Parts: sequence; C-alpha cells; structure tokens
Amino acid sequence: MELIGLGVQWASGALAGVLAGSRLARASLGRAGDMLAGAIGGGIGVAFADAWLGLAPTAAPDTGTVVVQAAGGALAGAAMMLAAGLLVSRATRPDR
Repeated sequence: MELIGLGVQWASGALAGVLAGSRLARASLGRAGDMLAGAIGGGIGVAFADAWLGLAPTAAPDTGTVVVQAAGGALAGAAMMLAAGLLVSRATRPDR
C-alpha cells in the first residue's frame, strides 16, 4: 500500500503543481519545475501529515484512502509549487 499511496501522492501533487503554475504565471517555475515542485510537495506533505496525525498505513488500498491521499497530495503539491515559485521570483527580482 505504501508504494501505491506514494505514487498517488506524487502524481496528484505533480498534476496540482502544473495546474497551479498555469493559473499563477507570476509564481510559475516552468512546466517541469512546477511538476517537480508539486511532486515533491505531494510526497513530503502527505507523509508529514500522516506522521503528524498518527495515521497508520492500511494493508490493502481502499477507495477512501486513495481519495484522501490524492486530495492531500494535490493540496500539498500546489502549496509547495506556490511557495517555491514565490521564493524564486522574489530572489530573482531586481532591487528597486
């Protein structure tokens, strides 16, 4: 289950990163950067939330678990892409 869950988290995070990057052009890192930041955020964000909330992995994947992992991966992936994009755009902005 852990590999299936991690794959769902990475995929939903990457998709959310690309979607957020296309909607927020100012914070976009480019399609590949948005996808990478989203996938990293999806994997790490849900793993952190699972550890913080004390959720135990289940032996067999069920629909509810997969949906929760996909939603959590998407939220964490979009948040990571947005944070990384804003940091990069802030760091590369010329001083005024």
